[in-house]
Amino acid sequence: MDYVKYVLNILAVLFIVIVITKVWMVIANYISEQFGIGKFFCKLIMKVKKRRTGIKS
Repeated sequence: MDYVKYVLNILAVLFIVIVITKVWMVIANYISEQFGIGKFFCKLIMKVKKRRTGIKS
């Protein structure tokens, strides 16, 4: 019986971690869409790559 409780506790913790991670990712996605953080980093990486290779734009 102790093993059953142990397994159920692990499953409960795993479920809680998955739910918290899902909520965190939804919040992060909303913030990213509002502020355009992803586009900013993509453009920044492209500029860094261009400077390293010596391509002028």
